[in-house]
Amino acid sequence: MASDALRSNCLFLVSLDLVKGERAKRCVDAALRYLVVPGGLRSLAPLAVSVPLPVYANGGGLLNDPPNPYWSRYECDEDTRRKPAYHNGTAWDLDVSGVL
Repeated sequence: MASDALRSNCLFLVSLDLVKGERAKRCVDAALRYLVVPGGLRSLAPLAVSVPLPVYANGGGLLNDPPNPYWSRYECDEDTRRKPAYHNGTAWDLDVSGVL
């Protein structure tokens, strides 16, 4: 089943010219509205999804609310707090000033 989660990965398709025209414009507009934050880019938009995105603990227990998987902060305990945030909302710093 296709996911309706808005992720920053959609921008790769636009940048590689695999998505064009109106669809590319909608993708970029959605990213600007929901994913771009000062100094970073979220890994998942803070929106509900129709295809649940569960995150399970090592013991099998559910760590998040699958229809509302966005998790804004990467902090605290690795297994129960940071794991859901890593791919589900934390904004990653886009500072590339030291790259060149």
